[in-house]
Amino acid sequence: MDFNNDNSDKKKKIVTLVAVLLILCIVIAVIIFLLLNNDLWNNNDTPSNTPSGTNSDNSLVPTDSSESFPTNTARIPKEINIRYENDVLIFDGLSKECEFTTLFDSSKDYIFSEYRNPGDTKPTSWYEIDNKSVIYFTILLDQYNTYQFDENSIFPDNSLVQKVEIEKNVENMSLDIKLITDRCIAVSDISTTQDSASYSLSEVKNMDFYNYSNVYSRKFFFIPEYQLCKQSDSTVIYYEDNIDDGQNDVYSIRFKANAWSSLKGRNINYELDEEKIYINDGYIEYIEVIKEEIGGVLYYRMSFLFQKELTLYPNANSLFSTLTLCDPNIENLIFIDAGHGGHDPGTESRTDDKFNEADINLGICIKVEQLLLEKGYNVYMTRNEDIYLGFALERGDIANLHNAKLFLSVHVDSYTEESAKGILSIWRDDQDKPFAQVIQKNIVRTSFASDRGLMWQSLAVHGRTECPAVTIESGFITNPTESAKLKTDEYQQRIAQGIADGIIEYINIIDNNE
Repeated sequence: MDFNNDNSDKKKKIVTLVAVLLILCIVIAVIIFLLLNNDLWNNNDTPSNTPSGTNSDNSLVPTDSSESFPTNTARIPKEINIRYENDVLIFDGLSKECEFTTLFDSSKDYIFSEYRNPGDTKPTSWYEIDNKSVIYFTILLDQYNTYQFDENSIFPDNSLVQKVEIEKNVENMSLDIKLITDRCIAVSDISTTQDSASYSLSEVKNMDFYNYSNVYSRKFFFIPEYQLCKQSDSTVIYYEDNIDDGQNDVYSIRFKANAWSSLKGRNINYELDEEKIYINDGYIEYIEVIKEEIGGVLYYRMSFLFQKELTLYPNANSLFSTLTLCDPNIENLIFIDAGHGGHDPGTESRTDDKFNEADINLGICIKVEQLLLEKGYNVYMTRNEDIYLGFALERGDIANLHNAKLFLSVHVDSYTEESAKGILSIWRDDQDKPFAQVIQKNIVRTSFASDRGLMWQSLAVHGRTECPAVTIESGFITNPTESAKLKTDEYQQRIAQGIADGIIEYINIIDNNE
């Protein structure tokens, strides 16, 4: 059989030409794609091991969303330079957003019946408040944001800030900056450009008003003398709630500058300064106070930019009001209430040292909180400092707003006869009794105290709670033997262990029945 070599060669040449043209088309397409997507390649950051909005221990790190760096611009490697000038913290060479949060450390001492000011004709009582703050900044480092030092510090002269600590966190690939001060300061203004950010700092003017408690659970504002609501009924409020001020994401309230003071028995002019402070703690991004005159009457408008779903709950007593921030989305929350506090010390020992019930209650509850946290439970403390909370029904309202799973209040008993002793658990209705039985059994087991059993009583402290609620009397402060034990950490720990064990046991019972 004969083969046509000419036809075979022609076919080979055609196939080769088609293959070359196909390869050439592919190369041209790749080149065009790269040219069109040059900005994408320049802005492709090296991924961080830390998810956005969190730090290395998975806790919330709030992000400042009020200002943003320009987008759609090519990033080039830059060395970060940190300066502090005229109470402004400046980051040069910064091509991405900087995260920061403000933590407030406040202490309150109740001063009872003393002369507060020169010229006072009669003694008064008040809370002495000492506020301080620390501000933390975090910058994620990558090939586009670098910093040459492992550690560095700035010591400003004549400044709000005594020291700026700078540390490179190699594990998290971040730059951690801490502003140390002996005052209560906050970021008051933010300015950003394409490659820098400036954070203006100022002393918090309304020191009492922004007495912001960074407790594990209850976060609230402390407002001396002012009455935001009726003392016996928090649903009767004396301010305009959730006013429409044209800012969609901002929650605002408005109240008169001149208002009734139960402490002084007359109307007073409450003095607030206009200011805006950034907090960024996962609850509030910023708070702003402005003055408004409406019909010749002076008002204050207080605005919040929340970072999560929150409800404001007011409470008032003769000395102050509070606004508590309630988070309804904490799952399986255990609500712990340390009875009394502040200018309500509860019952008192008959020994010479005269220690009070409020301090014992708080000591036990803090230990319960720690034991439950170690087991991974979510715990809400009504207080973790020596402060009066207001009308007792507040506890039940706040527990309900947080969708609490269990409620427990700790108290200490007293009696005229010194021989009275033992542990008692108080229940309110049928859903409470099984919880009270479990709590009582466990406390008696760990404390080796006398068992006074259970008692039915409808107390104000848990009167409005919707979840199972129990109040315990952890012994008699008027019994010399029990009183001596109750003030020791060792005995408080034994009681706390019984409470924690009882709570865990009852939660397991609930879960098994669901």
